[in-house]
Amino acid sequence: MTGAVAPRSTSAGGTAAMVLVDEVLYESERTLVTRRATDRIVFKRLRGPGAQERARHERAMLERAAGVPGVPALAPPGDGDGDVLALADTDGGRTLGSLVAAGPLPMPDALRLATGLAATLAGLHRRGILHRDITPTNVLLGPDGTPTLIDFGLATAQVEGPDAGRLVGTLAYVAPEQTGRTGRGVDQRADLYGLGATLYAALTARPPFGEDDPLRLVHDILVVMPEEPAVLNEHVPIVLSSIVMRLLEKEPDHRYQSAEGLAHDLERVARRELTGFTLGERDFPARLVAPPRPVGRVAEIAALRTAVTSGVPLITIGGSPGLGRTSLLAEVRSLAEDAGARYVGGRCDPRHADTDGDGLREALSALGGLLLTEPEAVLSGTRDRLRHALGEHAPVVSALVPEFGVVLSDDTAPGVLPRLDPAQVESALVQVTGALLRAVVAESYPLVLALDDFHLAPRIAARSVEALVTADPVPGLTLVVTHRDTAPVLTDASVETLRLRLGVLPLDAVTQLVTDVLRVPVSDPAGLAAAVHERTGGLPAEVLALLNELRTTGTLRVGPDGWVWDAAALHRHLGEADTGRRLVDRVAGLPDRTRAPLLALACLGGEATPELLGAACGQPAGEALEALAPALDDGLAVFAGETVRVRHRVRQALGNEPDTVRPAIARRLAETPAYRGVAAEVFLAAGAPAAPDRELAATLFTEAAEASRVLDPERSERFLAAAIGVADGTDPLALLMLHVHRHAALCRLGRLEEGDEEYRYIEENCPDPVGRVPSACVQIGALNRRIRFADALELGADLLDRIGVPVVRSAEEARPVAEAGMERLAWWAATLPENGDPRPENRGRAHQARAELINALMPNALFAGPMVMAWLQVTAHRLWLTDGPAERLAGPVAAGGFGLIAAREDYHSGYRIVRHLLAEAERRGWERTAAELRFVFITWAGHWHERLEDLLPVARTAFAGLVRAGSTTQAGLACSGLAAYVLDSGSLGALDEQVTSALGYARRTGHAQAGLIQSAYRRFGCAMRDEPAEDFDEAAVAGNAPAAHTAQALRGLAALITGDRETARAAAAAAVALLPRNPGFYLVTTTRLLSVLTGVDVDGGAAWLAERARDSPGNFSHLAALAAAERARRDGDRWAATAAFDTALREVSRRRRPWHYAVIAERAAEFQLAEGNEYAGNGLLGLARDAYVEWGATAKARALEAEHQWLRGRRADPDRLHSGSASPGSGLNNTDIDLVGVLDATRTLSSETRVGALRERVDEVLRALTGATDVTLLVTSDTDSGPRSVVRYVRRTRAPVVSEDAVRDDRFARDPYFAGVARCALLAVPVVARGENIAVLILENRSSRNAFTADRLDAVRLVTGQLAVSLENAQLYASLEAKIADRTRELEEANRRLEQLAVTDPLTGLTNRRRMDALLENEWRRATRPRHPLSIAMIDIDHFKGYNDHYGHQGGDRCLTAVAAVVAASVRSTDHVARYGGEEFCIILPETPLAEALVVAERVRSAVEGLREAHPLSPHGVVTVSIGVAAALPRPDVQVDTLVKLADECLYDAKRSGRNRVSAA
Repeated sequence: MTGAVAPRSTSAGGTAAMVLVDEVLYESERTLVTRRATDRIVFKRLRGPGAQERARHERAMLERAAGVPGVPALAPPGDGDGDVLALADTDGGRTLGSLVAAGPLPMPDALRLATGLAATLAGLHRRGILHRDITPTNVLLGPDGTPTLIDFGLATAQVEGPDAGRLVGTLAYVAPEQTGRTGRGVDQRADLYGLGATLYAALTARPPFGEDDPLRLVHDILVVMPEEPAVLNEHVPIVLSSIVMRLLEKEPDHRYQSAEGLAHDLERVARRELTGFTLGERDFPARLVAPPRPVGRVAEIAALRTAVTSGVPLITIGGSPGLGRTSLLAEVRSLAEDAGARYVGGRCDPRHADTDGDGLREALSALGGLLLTEPEAVLSGTRDRLRHALGEHAPVVSALVPEFGVVLSDDTAPGVLPRLDPAQVESALVQVTGALLRAVVAESYPLVLALDDFHLAPRIAARSVEALVTADPVPGLTLVVTHRDTAPVLTDASVETLRLRLGVLPLDAVTQLVTDVLRVPVSDPAGLAAAVHERTGGLPAEVLALLNELRTTGTLRVGPDGWVWDAAALHRHLGEADTGRRLVDRVAGLPDRTRAPLLALACLGGEATPELLGAACGQPAGEALEALAPALDDGLAVFAGETVRVRHRVRQALGNEPDTVRPAIARRLAETPAYRGVAAEVFLAAGAPAAPDRELAATLFTEAAEASRVLDPERSERFLAAAIGVADGTDPLALLMLHVHRHAALCRLGRLEEGDEEYRYIEENCPDPVGRVPSACVQIGALNRRIRFADALELGADLLDRIGVPVVRSAEEARPVAEAGMERLAWWAATLPENGDPRPENRGRAHQARAELINALMPNALFAGPMVMAWLQVTAHRLWLTDGPAERLAGPVAAGGFGLIAAREDYHSGYRIVRHLLAEAERRGWERTAAELRFVFITWAGHWHERLEDLLPVARTAFAGLVRAGSTTQAGLACSGLAAYVLDSGSLGALDEQVTSALGYARRTGHAQAGLIQSAYRRFGCAMRDEPAEDFDEAAVAGNAPAAHTAQALRGLAALITGDRETARAAAAAAVALLPRNPGFYLVTTTRLLSVLTGVDVDGGAAWLAERARDSPGNFSHLAALAAAERARRDGDRWAATAAFDTALREVSRRRRPWHYAVIAERAAEFQLAEGNEYAGNGLLGLARDAYVEWGATAKARALEAEHQWLRGRRADPDRLHSGSASPGSGLNNTDIDLVGVLDATRTLSSETRVGALRERVDEVLRALTGATDVTLLVTSDTDSGPRSVVRYVRRTRAPVVSEDAVRDDRFARDPYFAGVARCALLAVPVVARGENIAVLILENRSSRNAFTADRLDAVRLVTGQLAVSLENAQLYASLEAKIADRTRELEEANRRLEQLAVTDPLTGLTNRRRMDALLENEWRRATRPRHPLSIAMIDIDHFKGYNDHYGHQGGDRCLTAVAAVVAASVRSTDHVARYGGEEFCIILPETPLAEALVVAERVRSAVEGLREAHPLSPHGVVTVSIGVAAALPRPDVQVDTLVKLADECLYDAKRSGRNRVSAA
């Protein structure tokens, strides 16, 4: 076409100019390509939507590719504009597509094409350009055969993430990852695949896959390898054919990695080197990568192997950035697998601490995923242990780690975090992390839990791990953390620890690293390594970065014989500057367009998703990545997975420059709701915001503080401080609330002095005393934790006075009010309504404030004395009666029980009050108050009336509830009650565990009071084992009544047990003196007992214990008996003492009281030995020694053995009295292809009514639709097929699973199904009908990893929807057939049962008399010919009529059934047992002589007697039987009745001889 005229826009919206053209080269709806006759310039005009933007993009790509051989050049400016591209003359030529239509290219032309395109791609990839549409139609061949690559419309920056479902390129020539159906990103290797497909077409005159059906074509691209070109064209050399097939590999890692490596092999083929070389010898990825294993870390790896194999509880790996901490962690994963342990890990990232940055949560999530793959037998046991261990914290764990929500419950709905304040959530997680891991991990289920960058862990994760490593080790658990060596971690760990500190690599290790990275020979490797080592200081990351830098600049390059480098060029390149200086120069040399996203990355902490980076730059993600391309090419930034990262050294090289752009970046990010939290971080890093930004910054800081309030109080406090700093003061109330929240956060963090400053601000700026109460309660708790009880009481009393509660200032003022109030409280306890208080809660603001403040003051009142505490209790009771119920009053009112004990020795009223109020709290839904009431119950009330064994779980529940509620003060005090309970009912080991846990809690919460009390228990445990104790603060204890009483009571007990009578008496006297200040505590029991055993107050102590025994014999009867024995011994009443000691031993043996049993046995032994009863005394000493050993008091046991030598060789008697236990391009898109595939699948599946045929159809349809190599449909009944771990996971979570490679997926890697499999991408989807899982659909691709993506799930779900219907129909058909078969079987079974009933005794299930006669007749006849002996035994239950008369017919039936079972279990398999009638039974013993029959009969008699079934009317006292045995050699002329009659006579002989015996003829 000549003389044609085409318009050209001169500008957007401008007047169209006229362009004279000579020839139309190509035309479509989107593109018109013409060549001008005068100067042969080619014009490409883009049409349709976005034409100008598409033209701009392609022009930018061509400008960037300028000078690359084989790429068309842009015409001089002025020819192309707007939506028109003007290209310089391409020397004519034809497209490769038009040439191969006539047949394959000749080999010389094909090689010229291949080498030319390889050179072009090498140049493009060095410029950071991906073409993405290499096809025969986009390759022009000039007259000499030189190729030119055209059409850069789809070209883009080199680095891209997964294409999110888009199909990019011409379908027949795209790489698998370009189909949009895999989870892999698209990089330069996709172009190499396109080049391979184009060469395939040039060599064979057809594309690799020739399907017209797009669905089948996509399937083939994903999973099918084409025939080799050499098979289709005999002229193709084998080596060239192999090169093409390598380019067409499905897995990008298996293709050529670079165009340079491809060009090297093609040049050798061009030189006719057709054999003798290995493909890819000079093929290196775009950037050199580190070797798979750490270099120069042999000693560290050996230490790690030993530690992991032996189960060392804690491993820390420290080192500076770039030393390879993370790579060494990867080595730990391999070592864990070798040791047979599971491995879970997480990375701590403070930029995402409020979402996914908590490495511990990430690791626990992975652990939950592992559990969900376990068999039900394993999971059910783990679930039970978890439920028991987590208790009330289970909802918190389920909400924060959803996988555990599925593990813990059949309800798989997403977890919702309960409405708890931050302290509650933090305390809950810190407490339960160890409990969770102890419930899951075991020596049979070992686990390595790894946390990378632990120095960046958020507060909750750090505290949880600290609590874990300061307690006893979890059997089977190894915790591995990495950290910077400038931030030591877990220094207080008490468990065995391996601490590694990584240093820089020495020269020999750098030499090895350089050799491993470069792979092929290098000229003068020692010299290169020395130069690299000198410049990098031996930092592995810097070594790799420098090698890439040298390669990029050409200083290090691949030659024919390997890597070559020039020392002079290297010296010139490196100069005198160090690595850091050169890095600064490289960064400075970047274009401004690139520096902007690089600075944004630095402001974002060095890592961001493309979307976040684009938002920070104020441009689309693709444009931001395109702008960043030079930095990516130079290795200053890397694209890893779904994020872009910039190295730490690069951020250092940027210096302070990021500070200049942070405010602008923060403003851009704030425009996107999802990034406002990141904007706050950026503003915070920028320092004080400028005036225009102050309001926005304040808003962002406040939002971020609230978002992180629950899970990261440190981050929240940081933002609160920043918000206070930028507040302008125009809103005083808002500013006050910021101070209120910061005060709470500081107290929660234990920064109590700073909290004091904030509270002073609140006092000065909050004139409303009622409004000040919440902060005052927090401050009172903070003062309590520092044992500043007087200050706390003064603060609270002053505020109480201001809100309308008259306050007493001394015990004298309190006494009359308290005494009158106690009378009223006792009367109320006696008249409590059975159905609760009908009044609604008074929600008045002032009433609630009074209640909250009184509740907060209760722990302080305990230390102010009984009268002040009683005054608070009766004041709370008065408010409850006069103003109405309030949740926060319930605890103080219940604590009135303490006052009643102190004032009136009334142990009953308080118990009734607590029980009443606990029922009220549960009825009204007061969860926090219920926990506090349980605390009151276990502290002062429960043990006086209920068994310790029943109270211990209540105490644990109370502690957990208090921790969950954030009631730090009361939780710490609850530990005291728990320790006292465990001391009396458990072993010393159990006590140590409890004390260690409590001390950890006290340390973490700053609870000094709890720490003092628990230290006393720790000192006691050490004394019992003769171990050195930690320093004990006697001075702090002296002024603290509860701690002093605890210390004196335990000192006295330790001295009593170890034989230090003088110390025991002094300590007991001191403890007794403190009793008026400590009424109601369970440890009072120990003090009262000591007063008896040391002689301080024998009569008073004995009377008190006797009184308590009347109310709660299960707790006190043995102690009361011991006290009575000691009193009788003192008075010289030896018979009363003997009887009382006997009673004490008998009573204590009925319950679990280890040290009580030991002390009682020892005191009884001393008494018996003193009385001259050596035999009885030594026996009791042995019992005492055994009890001390079992309890764990090894020092005491050794002392007894030293004093009584004969005890040393004695073994503990396991059966002793003490028992019990402790408790675009192709015009096609994936949507079109999927729609066609789904419609076809629906038609196909809907016609099938058989499960087997349905499986075949599903396999056929989904292979085509998804590119799967294997498709498996597993219905519920398929219990042994397929990957069971995957099936279990999908059925339990009811969610699809996409695994990049199941062989390397920790959840599934252990499944025997994957044994021996190299790789397996996997997609598993539940098939659901009417809300129930009826099947699991599993798709596999064993040819490549990452073959499936979540974006492809929609199409598969549509298919499974139809599949569910078809499967139900098929199962219905199968069910109907099965029902017919079942009905037939049921009829047959019914007939069989009728036959069986006719010959079976209905009561005992034995053969009846009718069947026995037939069996006996048959055995007689069978034995006649061979003359085998036949024996029978007739059995009668002795005195059965008396038994029946005594127990009734039901008892008689039970006895008959029991005896029948014993008889049947005692005979041989060849014998027959029958019920003869009434209480008589018969045994037929074929082929058995009389002697053997007597053995069987005696065994039966002994077994019945061994039942020990009580029979009061029998002289034997138990049920027995008499048995008559007879034997004969059967003859035809003798009837079997003769044998029966003979056995009957023997039976009667046994009865006449006294019964319970065997008689024989």
